[in-house]
Amino acid sequence: GQNMPGLCEITATAPRGAAVRVAFGEMLNEDGTLYRRNLRGAAQLYDVVWPGGRRTLRPDHTYFGFRYVEVTGLAEAPSVTALPAFTAARKVGSFTSSNPLLNRLMANIAWTQRGNMHSIGTDCPQRNERLGWAADLQIFAPTAIFNMDMAAFYSKFVQDMMDDQRDDGAYPEFTPASKKFYASPGWGDAGVIMPWVVYTRYGDKRLLARAYPAAKRWLGYVRANAPGLIWTNGRGHNFGEWLNGDTQKLEGYPRGVSAMPKDEFATIYFARSADIAARSARVLGFTDDAEAYERLFADICAAFRAKYLNADGTFKHETQASYALALAFGIATEDMRPKMVERLRACIAAYGGHLSTGIHASHRAMLALSEAGFHEEANRLLNLRTVPSWGYMIDQGATTIWERWDGYVQGRGFQNPGMNSFNHWAIGAVGEWVWRTLVGINPDESAPGFRHVTIRPIPDTRTAHVDGTYESVRGRIRVRSDLDVKTGRYALDVELPPGMTATVVLPTVDGKTLMVGSGAHHFTGQVETQIGK
Repeated sequence: GQNMPGLCEITATAPRGAAVRVAFGEMLNEDGTLYRRNLRGAAQLYDVVWPGGRRTLRPDHTYFGFRYVEVTGLAEAPSVTALPAFTAARKVGSFTSSNPLLNRLMANIAWTQRGNMHSIGTDCPQRNERLGWAADLQIFAPTAIFNMDMAAFYSKFVQDMMDDQRDDGAYPEFTPASKKFYASPGWGDAGVIMPWVVYTRYGDKRLLARAYPAAKRWLGYVRANAPGLIWTNGRGHNFGEWLNGDTQKLEGYPRGVSAMPKDEFATIYFARSADIAARSARVLGFTDDAEAYERLFADICAAFRAKYLNADGTFKHETQASYALALAFGIATEDMRPKMVERLRACIAAYGGHLSTGIHASHRAMLALSEAGFHEEANRLLNLRTVPSWGYMIDQGATTIWERWDGYVQGRGFQNPGMNSFNHWAIGAVGEWVWRTLVGINPDESAPGFRHVTIRPIPDTRTAHVDGTYESVRGRIRVRSDLDVKTGRYALDVELPPGMTATVVLPTVDGKTLMVGSGAHHFTGQVETQIGK
């Protein structure tokens, strides 16, 4: 019942010379037969000339991406045992809640991560494309680090990207690379973004220092292809906001309102990389570089706003993704942010109350809503059961995250088999939103390696109980919260390791009583409590 990477042991009795075929697939057709059209050129099967008698056989030099196994050529049913195979990163996160949908989602996210860790971070384990697409890994990185110890894995992946970097500074779109796949915005930028994420979560400068010269070369490449600081040239395959709502085949949903313009998408990632390069230079002590990249970031933002935004902060071409990324990447000025959030909500309403975002902006839209005070709206999106939504996948029996929101739709069937994986981690990046807003663990980038953390769970009646544990590099963080829906009483329990400080932000209502330990204190509005060593 679990979609997974790995292989199978087949135990059976058959005469010598019997031709036995074992075939693998992720889904079943509506008639109950094995669905294999989405495998493209991958065989995903093996043939055995049976050696005779009762034997247990398995192929030890490959793996498959599968949930279902079809065995033919035997006179009687075999015993089949599935054996998962993936890079053995240590599990560091555990999550449970009172919301069965959310529990299933988080389990699906973890299984998807396992499904795509085979020395490189593959985009999918089943078809003939086990490629280390860089955008998927940078999008999913914060979620991945909450689930498993990814320090070594990501350090290795970043080194692979540096090994494949072209002389002109262009980073590959995936690694190990093909010479035809370079320089796509959001994909190549992973070479700048991922070292920063690893540094902020683990507090180790070594990868940041090793990757910094390559990051400078990448930014040099982009700058040379961005006249007027708008990235218009040399953009590789230029995928943009991949798998947005305009790529879905859904009856009744509006078209032409989801695809973020490609030059706008490229430029917003140009700004993101410049911002992170500035922060990296500060950490590494390169003051002149830091000041130069800070100016570059400010100039890109100004050029971006002048070209794509109206004076009030609205986009000239409105998409959910445009607002989500502008809010996430600091493009918006403070006075623009309320209007941008308002328009993001309006764009969601215009798409039938669903997200129309693709792999880059879906989880960032969720974070933007919660950070702006619209956590109820984000929770509504998470708990949707209609397509497109995470809940719809689960209601169709998903045990991993699908590549496409509409990979399978009841009554319509499967999406385009040329690209339709059912084990693909990109939109599983919503796990970051769960950890940061429902569990409430928020890393502090100014105190890397979890020297300091902000604990800020946001209660929601759909998920009244949440219990999350994260084994950080400094020790165990555990946050448990309970909301009594009938009385409104809220209890929060936080455990921290020695040597870590935290700011605990508690939700309160004017005039209510906050109990801290055994003492009662009256506060008005939101309270921040410093937890010391």
